[in-house]
Amino acid sequence: MNISRIHFLVLLLISPLLMLAQSPDFEVRNFHENTTDLSAATSQVKDLNGVTAALVRFAVRDTLFQFETNLGILKQENKTGEVLLYVPHGTKKLTIRHPYLGILRDYLFPVAIKSKTTYDTEVTITNVDYLNKKLDLDLNHSDVVTKADKKTLFSIHRPPKAKPIQKSVPSKKRFTYKYEDVNFDCRVREGDIVITGFDVKAKNVVIPSQVEYDGSFYPVTEVSTFINGNNYDTVNLVIQDGIRKIDNYSFVEFRKLKNVSISSSVNEIGKNAFYDHKGLTFELPPGISESDLRKGNKILK
Repeated sequence: MNISRIHFLVLLLISPLLMLAQSPDFEVRNFHENTTDLSAATSQVKDLNGVTAALVRFAVRDTLFQFETNLGILKQENKTGEVLLYVPHGTKKLTIRHPYLGILRDYLFPVAIKSKTTYDTEVTITNVDYLNKKLDLDLNHSDVVTKADKKTLFSIHRPPKAKPIQKSVPSKKRFTYKYEDVNFDCRVREGDIVITGFDVKAKNVVIPSQVEYDGSFYPVTEVSTFINGNNYDTVNLVIQDGIRKIDNYSFVEFRKLKNVSISSSVNEIGKNAFYDHKGLTFELPPGISESDLRKGNKILK
C-alpha cells in the first residue's frame, strides 16, 4: 500500500469526526435555469398527480454525494461527472450529504422550481486536500482518466499561490524542475521559461506554469518539446493555466497519449502539435477548434 493510499484512507477515517463540528467542505454554485435544454420538457417522469417533473442537473467530482429534497426525488440518474435529479414542481429545499465532507442542510433553491424546466448547477468540493488524495489514489490505480477526473485534474493542479514570481531570470540557461513527481527540462528565454522535455516514463503529466529555481519562482509561457515521443509513456497530459503557447510538433509523436486538457490561457498552438489518433480525447477551452487541432493546423486565438 503506497503513501498516497494510506494518507487518503486516514483522511476518510477521521473526516466523519471532524465534520460534526464543521461546515461542509463543498458548496452549491452557479445554479441557473437552462432555457435551451428540453430534457425536462420531454421527460416522461411525473409525480402522483401526473405533473411532469423538473430536472436539476448537478456537475459533481465525486460519486459519494447523496441528495434529498423537501418533496422527495421522483427519479435519480448517476452519470460520469453529473447527477440528474427529477423533482416535483414547487420543490424548495435540498439537502446534500457526503460521508467525509459533511452535510449541507436545507439549501434553498435561488429560483422557483417549475415543471418541465431544466436547471444546471455544480457541487464544488472546497477541501483541496481531499481532492488531491482522491485523485492521487485514482491515478495510481488506473491508466484511464474519466472526463470528470480530467476536470478535477485540470482544476486542482494550478500554480502555487502566494509565492512571488521574479522578473529576472536565473543565470543558468538550462535546469531541471520536479513537479508532481515528474522532472521537467527547462530553458531560460528572455524573461520566461520554456519547457523542453520531461520524464519519458511518466504516464500522468501536468506541465506547470511556474517553476522554481534557487528559491524563486519563474513563469512558464511555452511548451516546446519537439522530441521523439515514440519513447514516451505519457497517457494523460494537462497544460496548466498560465502557459500561452504550444510549439510546432511538441507532441506529434506521443502515440500513447489518450487524454489532453488545455487551459484557456493558451492562445497559440503550432502546426502538428499533436499526433491525431482515434483514441485521443481533448478537453479544450473556447476558441480552440478540435477539428483544426486534429488536422495539424496552426491555431491563434
